Amino acid sequence: MSNSFDLTNTLLISTGLRKPKAIPHSSLASRSFITSAPPSSSRISAVLSTIMADEEPKPLDYVSEIVLKKRKNNEDWAIRRKEQLEQRVKKSKSDNFVIKKPEQFIREYRDREADLIKMKHRAKRPIKTSNFPQSKPLFIIRIQGKSDMHPQTRKLLYSLRLRRMFTGVFVKANDRILDVLQKAEPYVTYGYPNLKNVNELIYKKGLAKINKQIYPLTDNNIIEQALGEHKIICIEDIVNEIANISRMFATFCVLSI
Repeated sequence: MSNSFDLTNTLLISTGLRKPKAIPHSSLASRSFITSAPPSSSRISAVLSTIMADEEPKPLDYVSEIVLKKRKNNEDWAIRRKEQLEQRVKKSKSDNFVIKKPEQFIREYRDREADLIKMKHRAKRPIKTSNFPQSKPLFIIRIQGKSDMHPQTRKLLYSLRLRRMFTGVFVKANDRILDVLQKAEPYVTYGYPNLKNVNELIYKKGLAKINKQIYPLTDNNIIEQALGEHKIICIEDIVNEIANISRMFATFCVLSI
């Protein structure tokens, strides 16, 4: 027994542990931690209520009913719009394969010849140049004209850079422009915009063509990179150049609406 006791003490000393002391049997009965009753439910609820009281309640995110209805209407409108575009694409693809009847070719030919005769009659009318001051820019919009136009009328519209419907252009009012407008009068509308109109058109519908790519005029950095050498660095400079018909007027004359 003494050898085994010494061996145990040696192992405990080498491992850095101490041998636990023996507890007398008489003191074990007096210790209350050996047997203890489980906590009551009232005590558990009291602890839980204390923990919940310490946590601050977070307010719920409130979204008004009007906003929710508007979101739903926007989603429904986007779905309907997408379906309409898909149907339009399908219809346009199917229309390309429709075989035209001879009556349709004859009708289109007669419409073109009638358009040519009307254009020649309009060209013979005198032009009142006094009604068109040359100190203001003239804004022209193409409003119609598809397959019923004569090739000469289409060539006149192309000379004004009006290749598509609802395309606008700023021009200087001279004799050549007035002659073209008189010949292509049913297909265009025009007038003299003020500074406010020019400002709204440029800000809302202005596009810039840089390196054969079209960009909306929403960033002044694009304008400064393209026209900084001409001392034009922002949209206000472009509006000023167009409204006053300055030296860079021809650069900013086409506008897609």
